[in-house]
Amino acid sequence: MPYLEQIATEINNTLKATSLKDKRFFGGRFEAIATQAMVSKTDSNEVFIPLVVNDRGEYLEVILDDSYPISIYHRVLSNNYSFDATDGYGRDKKKQRCTTIMLMCVMAFRNQIKISKEDLEAQIVVNFPLGNTPNLLVKPLQTNTISVIDSNMDSLSVFQSEFKGLEVKLNQENILFSIRYKIESTYYTGCFHICSYQEN
Repeated sequence: MPYLEQIATEINNTLKATSLKDKRFFGGRFEAIATQAMVSKTDSNEVFIPLVVNDRGEYLEVILDDSYPISIYHRVLSNNYSFDATDGYGRDKKKQRCTTIMLMCVMAFRNQIKISKEDLEAQIVVNFPLGNTPNLLVKPLQTNTISVIDSNMDSLSVFQSEFKGLEVKLNQENILFSIRYKIESTYYTGCFHICSYQEN
């Protein structure tokens, strides 16, 4: 599904303008789409952590880092496709629906943001954008809605899922949780053109 990078960025922007606009969150790290990749390997262990690509095409690690009071990144978990057989455009084009399941990982330091994990999660969830606004309705999408599915508040479980093979070093100041959400978009088949990719 195209445009997920733009949609994730707009979700970040919405949260920064609402639940995370207080000065305690200034200097936070807000990334769009991250990909888990192996960064080291030994005979007995492989380490996979989230990586993001910067404007220069370099891969950057996203980890618990107290240089940032809060860090957020998103990952794509799955895409599911279906057709709306009743809504066609001419003979050859049909309206297609894509349901994308996303994960947003939130990492923070309680001694810096002065708020509990539970309160932070609630603030993010109640301010999560719903979609179909001009900033989220990216052309050629016909509709684009967003809804929160659930959250995982078990920091150990999230750490082991996001940072596979990495030694667990969580203390009482670490806030770590994830939120699964759904993006449902509709568009007409044949309307996407891959034109922005360039080989370096």
